[in-house]
Amino acid sequence: MSAETTTLLGLLPCDCRRLVRVLMLCLCLALTKLYYRVLFLVPSVKQRMIAAISEKTHMNESSLKAEDWQDTLNTWQAFTATCHMFIQDLYTKVQPDSVAYDADIVSLDGTPRRLLDFASHDRPLFDEFAHIAADFDKEADFLTVYIEEAHPSDGWAFKNNISVKRHCRTEDRIAAARVLAQRTRQFPIVVDSMSDDANIAYGAFFERLYVIYNGKIAYAGGRGPRGYSLDQVKDWLQRYTNNNTTPAN
Repeated sequence: MSAETTTLLGLLPCDCRRLVRVLMLCLCLALTKLYYRVLFLVPSVKQRMIAAISEKTHMNESSLKAEDWQDTLNTWQAFTATCHMFIQDLYTKVQPDSVAYDADIVSLDGTPRRLLDFASHDRPLFDEFAHIAADFDKEADFLTVYIEEAHPSDGWAFKNNISVKRHCRTEDRIAAARVLAQRTRQFPIVVDSMSDDANIAYGAFFERLYVIYNGKIAYAGGRGPRGYSLDQVKDWLQRYTNNNTTPAN
């Protein structure tokens, strides 16, 4: 976005600025999808692009093959899901060094909770979805917040993926999270409220990593899957462990 455009947007009311940004983002996304669709007509180019996308989004590390998802990239479902992601990003309430938002969440037994209930004093709360809890469980509290399904079977679906429909009720979200809990037992798993309180406040869709320390955002990861980096979080936790002080973000 150019400096001139940014200046003009600054003269508009807040809601109007958001609307203009949404329209511009959706237009750019539509043009990108059209560009991809044209390039995908050339098999050799498509193969190279899929390989690059697979690496950048870490799909090459998943159990899914390229054939399971490559033909979904230019679908209407993919377009609307990505637009939804950009729109939510405009309403994110936190950033590095800001006060952590105490979002409404729900435990797997259906009990309403608050996000910061899971943080101990002087220990980082790590909101994550992966495999490093065992290495730092004495130094940090780990938590996964299960938000809306990124690839529901009735939306932007991949082949040979776990079949989960869009969540219509809290019970649907809890049921889906319990499937995840069976695979990941090292740390607590909770679900976002059906108002998507945590998801919107933390700009979490499709996925995102945060470290909360003493009530503030000590680390804010990039938006997944492209910006999802466990290595950065490992580095933060290692420096915290070594220094027992908050490292620079």
